[in-house]
Amino acid sequence: MQAYIAPGPSVNRRWASEVFVPRVAVIVPNWNGLSFIETCLKSLSAQSFADFETVVVDNGSTDNSAELVKSNFPRVRLIQLPKNFGFSVAINAGVKETASEYVAFLNNDTEVDSAWLSELVRALDSEPAAGSAASKILWDNARDRIYAAGDFFCTEGFGGNIGSGMTDGPAFADRAWVFSASACASLLRRRVLDEIGLLDERFFIFYEDIDLGFRAQLAGWRCIYVPHAVVYHTGTGTVGVFSKRRRFLLSRNELWVLAKNVPGRIFRTNLKSILRHQLKTSVQALDEGRAATLLRARIAALTALPWLLKSRRQITANRRTSTDHIASLIRPYDEIYPPASIRDGDPRPHAGASSTGARVLIIRSAGPLLNRAIDYARNNLNAAQIDVLTMPGYEDTVPSEDRVYTITYPRRERFCGLTLPSRFARRLRARRYDAAIILCGGDPEIGLANVDLVALRAGAKRLIYFMPDGVTRDFHWGVFVKKLSRFAWNACLAGAALAVSVVFMLVIAAATALEDKGLRSSGVGR
Repeated sequence: MQAYIAPGPSVNRRWASEVFVPRVAVIVPNWNGLSFIETCLKSLSAQSFADFETVVVDNGSTDNSAELVKSNFPRVRLIQLPKNFGFSVAINAGVKETASEYVAFLNNDTEVDSAWLSELVRALDSEPAAGSAASKILWDNARDRIYAAGDFFCTEGFGGNIGSGMTDGPAFADRAWVFSASACASLLRRRVLDEIGLLDERFFIFYEDIDLGFRAQLAGWRCIYVPHAVVYHTGTGTVGVFSKRRRFLLSRNELWVLAKNVPGRIFRTNLKSILRHQLKTSVQALDEGRAATLLRARIAALTALPWLLKSRRQITANRRTSTDHIASLIRPYDEIYPPASIRDGDPRPHAGASSTGARVLIIRSAGPLLNRAIDYARNNLNAAQIDVLTMPGYEDTVPSEDRVYTITYPRRERFCGLTLPSRFARRLRARRYDAAIILCGGDPEIGLANVDLVALRAGAKRLIYFMPDGVTRDFHWGVFVKKLSRFAWNACLAGAALAVSVVFMLVIAAATALEDKGLRSSGVGR
């Protein structure tokens, strides 16, 4: 047999340089994943599908996780990079060092079901139109909750995980065509990567999978969700969920995907919705005290416009899918996550609530952090009744546990004590809470006062800040005053961030108007 030389369906990829090549290469990027990598690799060794190899690409770890792979998993190929180049570089390095027909991407903080790989391979074998397959990814610490059932991209100009926080059930039980696959756990045809290119390494991490999926859709490749390919994911095991770095990358990369991929007609049709989303994220950043991070991210996106537009021209030149088809894949966010009807019932203390325990209100539902706050309320506050105040549409993120109840906030966008209806505030006060717990993204002094006002208007006897590391701090007026004093400066930063977004969008709108003239002449833009 001849060695594999060029891409294409006619090439026999089972042999390269006279060495037998497995059908699948599983690429596992790793950076300081000592706490996760062993569980991940052990689950891969238990796969029912055997025709695969595992390649760990280490991003210059300093926690001995690479040494663990060497000593405990001799059959795993280890590629060591000199420093942390990011998720995308690590994945691409693994792809370049393999020659398999299929390539799987897998996060190091995962545990895969024994049938995971066989189900993904079977799906791509049976669906020739599919260029990639998405797993059913569940939270590791809440295995009945969806982390991702594929990825979406919405008309507001951003993407995310399908089903995030929802309870696993019939809605996620069948195969379905989705926009793209989460790079946390997915399978792709190498032919697709040969055609559209690898992950964009400039993204570092976050949104690189939606960018790849968008390019695949534009090139005519679909994505299939495979419900029996089950993965359990720790989530943000390497990058903290509330870290400034994570928020910067998400905010910047969201705009990069928009600029590189969205067809011009779709962009201009939904420009109002896109700008409204940019306004909401600016207000949210103001509310959370991270306007400076958002401004840095949007400036970084704006200064990258020259290469973004160059990439866009290259992607457009290889496009084989009509604008109408892409438009059919992109839906409004409220259709993907419909807002729940706001209950108008009087929130009285629940029947059977213990008179000997505390009544506790938790404000904001935030995945694993909410579960830890519930444990804290029970163990440290002797809570007999716990009410979780959450946004419409996020009721499913509240765990179904004894004496844990959900109250739906009467505003969709964000918590704000200033706009909380008086009638709703009176109903909260009628519950006579002994304590209110605010879930914080970081130091409670960094954010602004909107959520604090919700808790204050609920009339709780004690207000507690609950931080990502489990540390708690009691409210005092000094913290509140400091938050108010930061408002003016953060408002200026948030306004500047919004202004940068508007400039960015106007440049893209102008570029796409010129681009569409060429597409109309070729017929692709129909």
